[in-house]
Amino acid sequence: MIGPFQTMKISFLSTAAAAVLCTAVSVSAEATLKIGDAAPALKTGKWVQGEPVKGFEKDTVYVVEFWATWCGPCRATIPHLDELHEEWKEKGVVFIGQDCWEREEDKVEPFVKEMGEKMSYRVALDDKSEVEKGHMAVNWMQAAGQNGIPSAFVVGKDGKIAWIGHPAGLKSETLGEIVAGTFDVAKYQAEKAKEDEGRSRMQKHMTAINEAARAKDWDKVTTELDAMEKEDPAMAERLMGMRLQVAVDKGDAEAALKHAGKLADSPMGKNGQYLASVARQLIGMKDAPKEVVTKASELVDQAMELTKGEDAMTLEAAARVKFVSGSKDEAVVLAEKALDKAPEQVKPVMERTLNALKEGKLPSLR
Repeated sequence: MIGPFQTMKISFLSTAAAAVLCTAVSVSAEATLKIGDAAPALKTGKWVQGEPVKGFEKDTVYVVEFWATWCGPCRATIPHLDELHEEWKEKGVVFIGQDCWEREEDKVEPFVKEMGEKMSYRVALDDKSEVEKGHMAVNWMQAAGQNGIPSAFVVGKDGKIAWIGHPAGLKSETLGEIVAGTFDVAKYQAEKAKEDEGRSRMQKHMTAINEAARAKDWDKVTTELDAMEKEDPAMAERLMGMRLQVAVDKGDAEAALKHAGKLADSPMGKNGQYLASVARQLIGMKDAPKEVVTKASELVDQAMELTKGEDAMTLEAAARVKFVSGSKDEAVVLAEKALDKAPEQVKPVMERTLNALKEGKLPSLR
């Protein structure tokens, strides 16, 4: 998860790696709001989409997800939340996209409209009338020690918090148990406490990884990643994005292909934007060999199919891959489409890509 001041400072990570890693590196402050506690008051700002929710009603389950327009991992998990919303909206579950830590609140409503059917649940701004940082940000996120977004809270039918975590980890089965009243909150509390403890231990590895990455000591980075995975085997999938970036920066095509394949086969591989980001990551390899470019092309083609050619970030990634593949005219066409479909806040990035491709150059990802 990424915090309000970009708390993750690993310079060598690409967007894809960051999206995978963000849950692993966010370290929680001491929490006063915990699982099993009564949910704080729902005090939001303007509702930019959907019927306002004034309070938690008995016998209704609520998913309150904290996000911001500038947060890449948030954008990546929104479609997953929307799928859950579509599945559970008629079964007693209300989804709220709670904007927080927003730098420019006037961009929220256009962003939501741009997302369209991919973000069809209720969305609200934070209430900053009395609390500068936002009532919801302080009384929910800060109180729960959640220093990164995206972050989701599930409020059970009894008005108590049943679940806290990265929204990508919220499963339909879990919601079903919470709705049915069979979810073992005590068991989850114990698992969450163990997870938080492990996350704190991981911070020392992240410090070493940052230093090694700046020195381009990729063997040291790999050693630290191995240590992280040994301490918590469940993190293997989350660390795969970093392993891919190490392989890309080392120019190790064999390892890059292996890690890219595993990422594509993971649950997140069903997300077109995610696949596109992995493809973009692959072609960041200097003098990428043919087999790496071919794999990137396969991934971006799958991503285009999944997003039906309507997602700006996927189109931009496809433009980059086609350029590296030698199809420069097609790359320009794709970049033009990306610019046309991009939300206002990312149009400058798309325009930079388009102009560079027209000049026969591939803009840096850094």
